[in-house]
Amino acid sequence: MDLSFSVNLMGNLGIMFAMIILGYIAKPKRESLEDIAKLVVDYGIPALIFSAFVLEFNSDMLLSMSTVLLFAVGSALVGYGVSFLVIKAGKIDKEMKPEFLLASVYGNTGFIGIPVCLAVFGREGALLAAVFDFAMTFVVFSLGLFVLLGSKRGSIHEAFRNLINPPIIAFIVGLIFALTNIPIPSLVMTGINMLGAMAPPLAMLFVGGMLSHVGKMQYQVKAMTSLVLTRLILIPLVMVVFIKLFGVTGVAAGVILLETATPTMVAAPLLYQRYIGNAAFSTSAVFITTMLCIVTIPLIMLLI
Repeated sequence: MDLSFSVNLMGNLGIMFAMIILGYIAKPKRESLEDIAKLVVDYGIPALIFSAFVLEFNSDMLLSMSTVLLFAVGSALVGYGVSFLVIKAGKIDKEMKPEFLLASVYGNTGFIGIPVCLAVFGREGALLAAVFDFAMTFVVFSLGLFVLLGSKRGSIHEAFRNLINPPIIAFIVGLIFALTNIPIPSLVMTGINMLGAMAPPLAMLFVGGMLSHVGKMQYQVKAMTSLVLTRLILIPLVMVVFIKLFGVTGVAAGVILLETATPTMVAAPLLYQRYIGNAAFSTSAVFITTMLCIVTIPLIMLLI
């Protein structure tokens, strides 16, 4: 990507960052945040995914989707490899290791990745970003929780139920409609498009609102510095090598790298709190990496 692209990307990120700040200033109640998350996850993003399938899907897109799917799984494996090396080299406390891995390996591919890809690459980018997020959702609720929980099989089995969710259902239904060329009335599509359009701004307001409830951040400077370096710089740099090595170009390459460079996923502290305990470190990681990604993502995108 050239410099003008990165400048444009920074502009789009700046707009979304402003929405995050607005959500932070407004500081919605936690109950309101739950409602916003429900609107985005259960309705907005599924509508966005479905409309992208209907408008952009073709045989070339199927190949791009397959590429993105494989690279998404590969990025998680790369993430674990890089993170383990950083933990060992940085002599990160063993007790912090599970939370460090969760916060460093998995990016915010849904709430930030999909809206940003829509803004930068259009509906094709949104669709490919949805594929990436689909793969990462599967990985986080399988390999991610297996690494986090170890031998707690019951908890892992319970977590697998989260794989059946509205975005994934929309992904499957959209694929069926696209492959079978089932006609959809234009009025229906207009409604679906309007519903999908609400997802990006609401997602940013949600992230800002969630960050407003972080409270006093708790982290070790060395550990947090290592995590920021791993999540926002090292993992994307390794993925640049693989993207060039396998000759991936165009929108697919852009989406893969952008999704790989997203900040720590919002669900990281929620999962850690749910299954392990105090998630102060990963909560702080979400806050810090989200604030820094407005600079790091455009710089990383210059490399392809």
